[in-house]
Amino acid sequence: MACDLSQANDLWNVLDAVRPQTIINCAATVEFGAGTLSAQFSVNILAAGILACWAEKNGVYLIQVSMSGIHGSGTERITAKRPNIPDSDYARAKLLAENCIEASGCRSVII
Repeated sequence: MACDLSQANDLWNVLDAVRPQTIINCAATVEFGAGTLSAQFSVNILAAGILACWAEKNGVYLIQVSMSGIHGSGTERITAKRPNIPDSDYARAKLLAENCIEASGCRSVII
């Protein structure tokens, strides 16, 4: 079933139709240039939030693919205590998606 992830209603309708038992979100609009956050919003942030809300409402598990760049591009070693210091709009979008997922309260893992 085809779905344009930039269309929130389409995504929700596909989830309702398919009713997945687990959601794996690897989708992303990848742009590393400056000033690209708004172009990435619907797929990288809003879609992740919709998936998380649907997962929470329906009691399913969400696996979200993020990136090490949320800790900064010069990071050599990432630990649980490493601060989030995204230094690109793409990394900021990934971090915002993580925040949406955590705020939703759904059962999830972010890798």
